[in-house]
Amino acid sequence: MSNRKETPDLLGELLGETERPARTREAVAGTSAQSPAQSSSKSAGQRSTRKAASRATQSRATWEYLELIVRDFRGWRVRYLNGDKVRNWKDGPLLSERLADLGADGWEMAGVLDTGRFERAVYFKRMQQTPKESE
Repeated sequence: MSNRKETPDLLGELLGETERPARTREAVAGTSAQSPAQSSSKSAGQRSTRKAASRATQSRATWEYLELIVRDFRGWRVRYLNGDKVRNWKDGPLLSERLADLGADGWEMAGVLDTGRFERAVYFKRMQQTPKESE
C-alpha cells in the first residue's frame, strides 16, 4: 500500500517497449487467484482494451523537469539553474534550504549525478502544472 505517484517508463519509451501494460495491485491480485488455464483463456479483445487504457493513462501524465548544478563552496550551493548561471551564487542559500521550497512547490528529486570534483547535477520532476480554468 503505497501513496507514491506512478512515474512514466522513460527508458521503455526510448527502447520502444511501451506495449507492456502497467501492473496494478488489482492485476497482480487477479493473476495470483487464477489458474494458468483461466488466464490463457482471456480473449484478445480484453487484452487490447487493457493496453489501450494503459496507453491513454500514460499519455495524460506530462512532466516538467528541473536541473540544478550545485557546487561545494562552504556548503552545496546552486551554481546553474536549468543551464543558466545563478548570479551571486556564493552568497545564495544552501541546497538544504532550497530543498524545502522545491518540495513545497511540488518538485520531487529524481536523481543526482556526480559531474566533477566539486559539482553535482541534481534533477527534479513534477507533474506539469495546468492553468486553472477561469469561470
